[in-house]
Amino acid sequence: MGRMTHLWFWFLVVAATIPCSAMEFPEGTPERALVDILTASKPETVEKHLPESIRTAMRTLSASERSTCEQKLLVGKTIQAQGSQVEVPEDGHALLVRQSGESGESAELRVQRELIGGADAVLQLVLATGDRNNEEALVWMRFEQGEWRVTEVQWLGFRSSRLVVDDPAFVEQFRRPAQKEEETSAINVLHTLHWALMLYAGRYPESGLPDDLAVLGHPDAPPSEASDEEGEFSDHDLSSADHAGLVDNNMAANQFESDGYVFRYELRSGGPEGEYFVIARPKGHGEVATRSFYLDQSGRIRGTEENRDPTVDDDPVE
Repeated sequence: MGRMTHLWFWFLVVAATIPCSAMEFPEGTPERALVDILTASKPETVEKHLPESIRTAMRTLSASERSTCEQKLLVGKTIQAQGSQVEVPEDGHALLVRQSGESGESAELRVQRELIGGADAVLQLVLATGDRNNEEALVWMRFEQGEWRVTEVQWLGFRSSRLVVDDPAFVEQFRRPAQKEEETSAINVLHTLHWALMLYAGRYPESGLPDDLAVLGHPDAPPSEASDEEGEFSDHDLSSADHAGLVDNNMAANQFESDGYVFRYELRSGGPEGEYFVIARPKGHGEVATRSFYLDQSGRIRGTEENRDPTVDDDPVE
């Protein structure tokens, strides 16, 4: 679910370990909605506290995508496997208390403040961890069709960040995971190539940008010719303008394949201030990945969903 931080992790993951005493929280309150999420043993219990627009979008996921989504919503088994015990205290001083089986450390999730205005509510939560710095978050909720639903979570402090639940991106992150994995891998390869080309041109200004990516690969020599103190092969000792050792050798070619993509490199002009471009296209457009990517010396990656070579005029990839 993207970068899921500590407090949101608690909202969605500690499910099956909380006893029925959680039912002490009054019906129809934001706190009870959070407890419902925390005590859920079925994904539909969590889903009823998500915005209706998000629930509707989730119904459009494929079976495998829906399964992935539900696993993200209910990962209490992970917490249990780590040996932590979680319970709701009877005196109600916290939403829940977690006791770590290995370290014996405990943490409490508390509601510090609550503001309700009509159909909207904001809860300030704190995760208290003893002597260490506490973590705080604001949780926005909306009363919709008889249920309080989480719409946004914002973490405060040094690592400030937001999770907007009431946003189509919340569901889109689960759609076509294999496609996204291939496309993300292709983008990472392009970033690696750009870094290697810029470093090569700076390290070997007399050569500048190469016309053959083979020079970015690792030198091929036996350990007897170059070794470190432990007798292991050292690329650094043998690196040169012909074998710079900047990328894996399977990428050191003007055309190569990686994770479902075909990459093609072309040099437009040489020298330290030269120009180049790299095109990355799926081996079978639409079979898994659909986007093709274009990279040049600017470092900016552009892409297109169309089944063609991408160009510098296509939209930037964010």
